[in-house]
Amino acid sequence: MIAEGQMISFRNVVSKFYTLYPNDMNLVIEEMGKELEMRNLTPSGPMFYSTITDFREEPLTMEVFVPVEENQLPDMQDKEIIFRSYFLIESMIMTRVSNDYETQTIEKHIELIRYTEEHNMEIGSHFFVMPRVVEDHIYIEIYLKALFEN
Repeated sequence: MIAEGQMISFRNVVSKFYTLYPNDMNLVIEEMGKELEMRNLTPSGPMFYSTITDFREEPLTMEVFVPVEENQLPDMQDKEIIFRSYFLIESMIMTRVSNDYETQTIEKHIELIRYTEEHNMEIGSHFFVMPRVVEDHIYIEIYLKALFEN
């Protein structure tokens, strides 16, 4: 199932770019946690990421995002991490993976692309991936900005 009219919206978001192989994702999550801790930043929402390069090719380049409670970086000259006071992407379509994550995630990316083609939509962003926990079950939500062509 694909849901239209979705958005990702958070205040005070930090991000960092990583180049990695999919098997290294847990290391990236740990490293991003250390980056926040080192800067005394407090997460206030889910970690999510955007795949900048083609999701079928390795290594991947990703931007990893985390909403934080603080409204600025402790060191505004920090070049390692990016701060945004507001993060918003509207007009997105979204699908969810609930099992067999490695295989299903790739299939769902392709499903979103097909959906845009079948509905005459123009892709307006990279893919965004956001893990969610609902009633002790892990889901992975995959988002893509898609606008109807005029």
